[in-house]
Amino acid sequence: MKAFRLLSALVVAALLSTAIGTFAAPLSQWSPKADGVSALQEREGSPTNSMTYGSDESPKQAHFGRNSVVRGVNLGAWFVLESWQNPSLFLTQDIRSMQLNDEWSWMNAKGSKAQEDLVEHYRTFMNQSDFEAIQRAGLSTVRIPVPFWTFVPTVKPEPYLASRQRKALRDALIWSKQYGLDVVLDLHTVPGSVNGLDNGGRLGEQAFADDPNNAKRALNALSVMTDMFVNNASYGGVVKAIQVANEPKINERLSWSVLQNYQAAALKTIRAAIKPSATVVPTVLFSDAFQPWSKYDALLPSDAYPTSHIAVDHHQYFVRAWDSRVPKDDDELIDYVCAIGPRIAAAQKKRAVIVGEFSLGRETRCVDYHTCQGVKMSQDVSTLNSAENNNFMRRFFEAQAASYEKGGGWIMWSWKTESAAAWSYSAAREQGWIPDDVSDPAQWLYRPADESQRKALPDDLHHLRF
Repeated sequence: MKAFRLLSALVVAALLSTAIGTFAAPLSQWSPKADGVSALQEREGSPTNSMTYGSDESPKQAHFGRNSVVRGVNLGAWFVLESWQNPSLFLTQDIRSMQLNDEWSWMNAKGSKAQEDLVEHYRTFMNQSDFEAIQRAGLSTVRIPVPFWTFVPTVKPEPYLASRQRKALRDALIWSKQYGLDVVLDLHTVPGSVNGLDNGGRLGEQAFADDPNNAKRALNALSVMTDMFVNNASYGGVVKAIQVANEPKINERLSWSVLQNYQAAALKTIRAAIKPSATVVPTVLFSDAFQPWSKYDALLPSDAYPTSHIAVDHHQYFVRAWDSRVPKDDDELIDYVCAIGPRIAAAQKKRAVIVGEFSLGRETRCVDYHTCQGVKMSQDVSTLNSAENNNFMRRFFEAQAASYEKGGGWIMWSWKTESAAAWSYSAAREQGWIPDDVSDPAQWLYRPADESQRKALPDDLHHLRF
């Protein structure tokens, strides 16, 4: 089996290498038709519809994470289900007795009822008032995790509901334009999965490198996404970045070289799909795959990875169950967080670094979603609502934000959850753990680099505000 996996990975690497040449090859030498990855472009007669960058007709580069500090939130669990974040979907009467790990198992369990429930979820989970509230909170950006089946058909045995996310996604971009928010479109799942996690669609499956068609379908999804939302000028150029994969896990199932070949092919696929009608050329966002940022140094700058066109996405969590190095002591943890800032600042000089996910959670919540049945947000907050902890949570947020702003900025996970307050920006803001308006420096209670100048916390921070 291991030999088969190695052979399959080599096939994928060979396919992508054929498509893109070497990393140092000029972009002009690559054609999106070379490996048949872009059916959309074939239909539209590419490359005549694609652009020559640097010409007078070129739309401007987004330079996401370089022109201004990114302060944002993820809109998690809207288009990719996660049971811990919206357990009520997994606890309806018809499936309550089951143990469902992901969207794959949820779809199979729901059967004919799945489409009705999902379409209603897409319609109601986020609405215009959420986007207005995000803008009022002083945030600049929303990162929208979307699955590959939004853009390409499913193949058997994939049970997913294809393309029905599009209406709500269009609404999201319209509301983002209305409220002046930048958008990161994050291809959160890819065929076969790059991490084997529930957020990849199917827990336990990490088969992206096993079949060359997985890469072809992922690249085609990126091409369709680009044409649909970047080339349409009516969205006003709100899409400032496109992320090509979420949290790849480097191991025997997925090698670093296969991932890098895919990312280079993804960059070229996206750029080849952009037309003169595009208002902005989005930055292409690569996950660091929890690898040292220095791994990009050999590739940057180069024709394949122009530094002005890409940024690196890093996810930073402080959950001891995931990383035993995380300090238990509050003050030690704040010091630990602050020490990250100089490292990010140094990395930012070579390439933009965005902390695309973080939270205030030191513990997981609702991992077994059955334990959160009927639990309200106020009940979860009550377990964290002491003067000492409220003080710490405010320090914890400000320390993280200050460190991450030494790079390109930050995007917290997530805007809303059903009952996990430390993972919900809106709930944390209500509780006073986050400033009402993060864009207003006067609302920061202290700067973590100088604890001696920390302001006293207002009394109302110590009380439940739900």
